[in-house]
Amino acid sequence: DARRDDLVVVAGDPEQMPSSWRDRLAERLRQDTVLVVRPAGSEAGPAFHGRQLAWVGPGGHAEWSLNIDLKGRDVATPPGAEVWATLDGRPLVVAQRPGGPGVMVTTGLEPNSGYAAAAVAVVKRALTHGCPIPTAWLDLAGTLILRMDDPGGAPNVHLRSWSYRRLNETEWQSIGDVLRLRGARMTVGYTPGWLDDGDAERATVRVGGAEPPRRGGAVYQSSRVVHIDRAGNAPGRVNDYTSEYRGIERLRAEGLVGVELHGYTHTRADVRRWARAPDRYDDVGWYQEFTPESDTVVTTREVGDHPVTLGVDLLQRTFGVHPTTLVCPGDAWTPLTLHHALQRGLRLVTARGLALRDDDRFCWCAGVATMPLDAPDANHFAAELPVVCRFHDREPATLGVEWLAEALDEWRRAGARRLIDFRELSFALALRLRLVRDVGGEWRLHIGGDGGGSLPRPLPVLLRVPGSSPPTEVRLERAGSDLRLPVQSLEHGIGRVIVPPNASRPRA
Repeated sequence: DARRDDLVVVAGDPEQMPSSWRDRLAERLRQDTVLVVRPAGSEAGPAFHGRQLAWVGPGGHAEWSLNIDLKGRDVATPPGAEVWATLDGRPLVVAQRPGGPGVMVTTGLEPNSGYAAAAVAVVKRALTHGCPIPTAWLDLAGTLILRMDDPGGAPNVHLRSWSYRRLNETEWQSIGDVLRLRGARMTVGYTPGWLDDGDAERATVRVGGAEPPRRGGAVYQSSRVVHIDRAGNAPGRVNDYTSEYRGIERLRAEGLVGVELHGYTHTRADVRRWARAPDRYDDVGWYQEFTPESDTVVTTREVGDHPVTLGVDLLQRTFGVHPTTLVCPGDAWTPLTLHHALQRGLRLVTARGLALRDDDRFCWCAGVATMPLDAPDANHFAAELPVVCRFHDREPATLGVEWLAEALDEWRRAGARRLIDFRELSFALALRLRLVRDVGGEWRLHIGGDGGGSLPRPLPVLLRVPGSSPPTEVRLERAGSDLRLPVQSLEHGIGRVIVPPNASRPRA
C-alpha cells in the first residue's frame, strides 16, 4: 500500500508490475510530493562495468575510484531528465518529474553484482539528498560497531584448538579504561549457559561455590561457574567465570558495554550426544549452535525449549536486561533461528552480515560490512553506514588488552569517529524521524516509534530542506519535553542536530 508514504521503493522490474500498480504510482507522482525509486529493469540498456563512480545530483558532487568492477546498466535520459550519478561517465541514476511535484528516480545499479561501499552511498544520496520533501535521517557515517564474542561460553575449555583462559575482573577494568578513553561502547556477545562435559577426571567444576554431581550435557548459569582444569587442554588453569561476570557487569553499569545474546550454550542443541561424541574436543562444528542439525533436534521439543528462548531467559536472569541483538555463534543461523528471535522481541541479528527487524521479519542489510577488528580498512566507510567489527575475548586474553587499544586506534585513523554497540544502534533505528514546518513557519523534528528504550548517548541527526538552507534551529517535542535545538549548517544544504538521550524516550 503506497498511497500515503512519502518514499516508495520499487523492488523488481517495474515493467513486470501489474498495470494498476503502475497507474497508482503515476497518479501519485502527478499529484503528491513523493519520491519513487525504482530499478531500470527490462527497459535499461546493456550491462557494462566501470570503476569511476560519481554523484552529480542534489547535495553536492562526490567521486569514488573503485578497486573492483561495478556492474551497471545504461539508464535512458529523456528530455527534462536529470542525471544524478554516473559510472565511467555513463548515466547510472536518473531523476524525472513526470508532470507533477513527485520525483521518479531510476537506477541502473545491479545489486547482485556485489555492491561496492561507494555504490551504497549513491543509493543513500538518492533516498536522502534527492528526496523532494524536508528530510531527517540518522547520521551513521564513520560509525564502528564493536562486537566481542564468546564471554560466558564453555568452548574455550572444551575445544582443543580454541583453548585460552577467561579474562578476569581486573582485565575487564582495563578494557573499560580503553573504551572510556575513546568514548566507545562495545557489545559483549555473552553465552549465559555453561555446558558441562561430565568428566570429573578432566576438570573440577564449581557452581555458586559448590561442586554439583557431574553429568554430561548439564547446563549451568555461566556467571556462577569456576572451572579448574585437571587433565584437559590446560592442566592447572582456572577459568573463573564469576570474575569475568563481575567485570562485565561493572562495565555494563558504567554504560561502557551492552550485553547481547551469543547463543544459549554455543553448542549444538543435542548436548547429550555432544557429551558422548569422541570428537567433542576436536570438531569445531559442534560449537555452531544454530544449524540445520540443531533444528532437527529442537523441533521435537516444547516451544519454550528453543536455544534462543532459553538463552534470552537466562541472559535476562543474569544481567537483568532483555537483549536487543542475537550474535550468532560461529556466524551460523537458520530461518527457524530467526523465527524464534522474532518471537522473543530481538531487533537485530549479526552474523557475517547484519539483519534489521521490519515488523515480523528480518531483512539482511547488504550495505553494512562485517570485518575483523584487526583488519582496518577505510574503504568500508564510503558507504556512510556502520561497519561491524568483530573479535573474540580470546584476542585480549592471549595478546593483551593493549591489542584492543591498538586495533581501535587503527580504525580511528581509518575514519571511525563514533564507536557504538548494538544496543545503541537498535534504539536509534527504532526511532521514526520527520522534519515538518508548521503554519507559523517553525521547523519541528518529530520523533515517532517506540525507540525500544532511551538512547544511552546523544544522537546526531542530519536534515535537508530541498531548495533551501537548513533551519537554524528545530523544535522537538517528545516525552513531555519541549526543546529548541540548534542546527549546525554543513556543506551542500545539509544540517546536523544533536538529539539528547531523554528526547528519545517514548511518550507515556
